[in-house]
Amino acid sequence: MPDMWRYERVPYCLAPFTYQCAHCRHQVSITADTLFHATKIPLVKWFWATYLMASDKGGLSALRASKHLGVSWITARTMLRKIRQAMAYRDSIYRLANLIELDDTVVGGKRSGKRGRGAEGKRPVLVAVETRKKGAGFLALQAVDSVCTDTVGRFLTRHLRTGQKV
Repeated sequence: MPDMWRYERVPYCLAPFTYQCAHCRHQVSITADTLFHATKIPLVKWFWATYLMASDKGGLSALRASKHLGVSWITARTMLRKIRQAMAYRDSIYRLANLIELDDTVVGGKRSGKRGRGAEGKRPVLVAVETRKKGAGFLALQAVDSVCTDTVGRFLTRHLRTGQKV
């Protein structure tokens, strides 16, 4: 949170979205230290980009976003990158809780030859799902080189709350 909120006096509005501390005259924008910091793009376009990204099933490309938002491709790419980074950060700090189900699978598409775990070109993936009263909650996925005790232990340490039982 910006330093100005630590002062006793209430800041007053100088210009739209800019505030100044009555004590030290430090000026700050309400978008400071956020994903929208120092942007020249209207916040409405940012909110539209976030909505389009969240509601698109197959993922939103920068070209499609640029057409929807009326900005250049480079601007749309930068916006989407910042939104994805914010989403990844949020996911990285979340820890699964409640009843956890853990499993592994292999991914890699159809190929001729052996099927299942020993197939060539398949990548093992660990999956942990948080179960709730009416279904699944959050989940964590991680592609791994091999499914062994060490790999599973590191996965659980990273994605589960301390003291959580599986």
